[in-house]
Amino acid sequence: MRKVIILLLILTLFGLESTAHAAQIISLKTSVENYTQAIHKNTEPNQALETYIIHPNKKLFDDFVWYSPEKDNYIKRNLEKKNEFILFMKENSQKVIENFSYLEKNAITAIALFKQNFPDFKNDKLQIIIMPSLFRFNGKTTSVTNEQYRLAIGADYLTKHPLDPIVLLSHEMGHVYHQQINTEKENNDATAMNKFASQVLTEGLTTSISKLVVPKASLETLLMDKDLATYCQEHGQELLIKVKRILNTKTNPKIDSAWFSGKPSQTNIPSRAGYCVGFLVMENLLQKYTIKDLLKANTTATKTLILEGLAK
Repeated sequence: MRKVIILLLILTLFGLESTAHAAQIISLKTSVENYTQAIHKNTEPNQALETYIIHPNKKLFDDFVWYSPEKDNYIKRNLEKKNEFILFMKENSQKVIENFSYLEKNAITAIALFKQNFPDFKNDKLQIIIMPSLFRFNGKTTSVTNEQYRLAIGADYLTKHPLDPIVLLSHEMGHVYHQQINTEKENNDATAMNKFASQVLTEGLTTSISKLVVPKASLETLLMDKDLATYCQEHGQELLIKVKRILNTKTNPKIDSAWFSGKPSQTNIPSRAGYCVGFLVMENLLQKYTIKDLLKANTTATKTLILEGLAK
């Protein structure tokens, strides 16, 4: 099955300077169109999904979509995601296909705007994959392989839950840029507290990067969640106090997974509350440091930096 691979040189766009580097956009729009045509010819949906979308793009689904065998009930959970996609496509296939084209165009714009703000961004090493995520994610990056940086955007997810594509893409490119600037390898032996501090820094930075790329974006748009933005405006200081207590604990506390996920909270915080905290902390730190300074911060300095941002 043919993937649509678009090699693009970002030339003059909305008055922006052209660059000499190519980014690669891989779109699975054709795979989704073929799936839709097969369904219209009464092909069994699971067979059509495997034949036209999953099997031809196995590597992408292995890298980005499937729950790993380390996860509880991973086979059942993967099957549930397939069924969710099939059900959604019954009524929304044309909208999803149209969204692929919309995201492809916005990817070009997002790269140009990002490059304008961060000229040393290596977009010639970047792949942007626009694919069905089976509602696993809106945007996601993977680890670096042979200096190739990859991020994926879920076209189905963004059809069901629309977000500003430039903000989302600049957020994910912020993660890629962080990988490019800071080559420190992940420390698997780091404490839960230090990993938590690193997440606050990382997600705060990428949200701040989105704000720089799209300066008129509202807090709701930047956090990609209306309810979280409202909570952040009304209770942000309370969240900062909670994080400060966690980081000042002498023991190694258990960290509520809801800080950086959509999972239900065990400690009465909203899902993804860490994104609010990270953004507020960065607003304080950026009065003293540059984004580049913070991107370069190593793991041992992260906790100290976050506590400094909390002290403002």
